[in-house]
Amino acid sequence: MMKFFLFIALLASAGSAFAVETDRWEPDAKDVLNVKGGVLNPLFRIRTESTAGETKNSEVDFEPTPFTKYFVGIGYRNLGATISWSGANNPEDADKYGTGTSLDFQFSAFGRNITQYYFYQNYNGYYVNNTSTIDPSFPQNKYIQRPDISTRHYGANFVYNFQPERYSRAVAFDQSGRQIRSGGAWLAMLGIHNHAFSANPQLIPTQVSGKYGELATLQQADLLQANLSGGGGFTWVFNDKFSVSTEILLGYGIAYEKYESAEYTYRKTDGSLNSNLSFSFGYNGVSNYGIIQVGMDAYTYHLPDMDLAMTSQRASFHYGHRFDGIDVPFLNKVSGWLD
Repeated sequence: MMKFFLFIALLASAGSAFAVETDRWEPDAKDVLNVKGGVLNPLFRIRTESTAGETKNSEVDFEPTPFTKYFVGIGYRNLGATISWSGANNPEDADKYGTGTSLDFQFSAFGRNITQYYFYQNYNGYYVNNTSTIDPSFPQNKYIQRPDISTRHYGANFVYNFQPERYSRAVAFDQSGRQIRSGGAWLAMLGIHNHAFSANPQLIPTQVSGKYGELATLQQADLLQANLSGGGGFTWVFNDKFSVSTEILLGYGIAYEKYESAEYTYRKTDGSLNSNLSFSFGYNGVSNYGIIQVGMDAYTYHLPDMDLAMTSQRASFHYGHRFDGIDVPFLNKVSGWLD
């Protein structure tokens, strides 16, 4: 681990010593308050697949009951926070998918080299998205409803940008500035995550639970991991004020896993895989912008007789406006600490 961070520090030093290129992007002025609002579709999915004996058609895909969600985000200097809330349940959707609740919160700090994300997700109420596969006798256009399933995901990601003069994550995914010329950069990420769920009486539907060996009656899990990832990002600018940004990071982590079935409690430390994908497209003018964004963070854990995938997904459309002439001394000081 220490060797990895030493390698990161050396690369950063080298980048600072040899980078002579002028920035391909321009940040918001320091006195700008950046406010955005829009429609958000976040998901926290669970997917299980048997790895014991007969595994055909053993996959189970759990998704939270769907909501129309709205969000408001505020950005000032390199600070940003977003909160979302759900609209009312559509009666037809409630009959089809069931009902539930959800909460998503994220705080971010965008420095020139380092981006910090802190987040919390909590979902109650799920349905089985591939019901027709695991139970062909189930009525068409209906889903197995699981109001008993609750999930929680919280943690932090720290992303290091090795070429900040060519590419800005703040511009690409927070619109706290504008990319002037196309450019990309190599990225590295350290992540710390906690994934947890509970189900009563068990997570796996009885239709396929016999394929899951000793975890057929899995009831809850608490999974804590730290991971390192590497990849890159690129922003393509066209027609002056339009741009497309994309990022891909792949990595490996060490996880402490605690999970319980109806019969046993298990504890172990094991490796895990993760991937992080982000995409952004839209108009980014001097004062106004309209952006479509999609992102996915996927983590895979290997349990006895089972692969468990926990995936956060988000898709949004939002409009934003930059207000000039704002000065908040306290936030100025906090921003300076995090830059």
